[in-house]
Amino acid sequence: MVTYLFIIMALLFAIEASTALARKAGYLMEKPESGLILQSSLSLMSRLLIFMFMPLIGALSDKGSVYENISELLFGYLIIPFFLLAIYICRVKILTLYYILTTRMLSNGSFFKSVKLDKVATSLKIKKNKPIYKKFISLYMLVIIAYIPYYLAWPSIMVLIDIYPENRGFLLGMSSVLNGFNTIILTIFVDPKLVQIGKQKRLIINLYDDLILLRFVASLISFFILALSIFFLG
Repeated sequence: MVTYLFIIMALLFAIEASTALARKAGYLMEKPESGLILQSSLSLMSRLLIFMFMPLIGALSDKGSVYENISELLFGYLIIPFFLLAIYICRVKILTLYYILTTRMLSNGSFFKSVKLDKVATSLKIKKNKPIYKKFISLYMLVIIAYIPYYLAWPSIMVLIDIYPENRGFLLGMSSVLNGFNTIILTIFVDPKLVQIGKQKRLIINLYDDLILLRFVASLISFFILALSIFFLG
């Protein structure tokens, strides 16, 4: 059952990571605001996944244990970086889809009404860029730091529920605190910097690809932190 939890989490994180491509599509169209609107629309899908996730983990926590053994938990977690890597590998196809959706929105005021093919970039030519810009290394480190607790939150809560089942209500509530750390850093520090960089179109377009890769890196670091914590907890 815990595998289903991680699949839902992985889908949630993958959709969240793909919002970088929604913003990128907006910049490619020279309409950054359209990328933000598409990002908000994608958040609806995230909410639907949360509606599935919360009752399931609540039901499992009522049993006093969310998972059967540590191996099941750790192997389940690996679904998350796999999905994030898939988003990065398929980013051009996803970007093309988001470009079409933003084109529909700007042309028709709807995501569902089609547009003529001559108004759609059917094959976006994306120049390959180096994954890391040295001038933005501090920003990249900040993004990684922001996403480590984000990816660690629910797996850590699962472990703690297994250790302290009598406190499961408190532990489930702690998820908002851990996820809030990510929101604060992104809102106060990362997003304002991205707005500034957005003045340079070529730079910001390449930067959004890197943000997906950084999420993947953060998920791997989170996995090792989780594995080491479980090892030392015995």
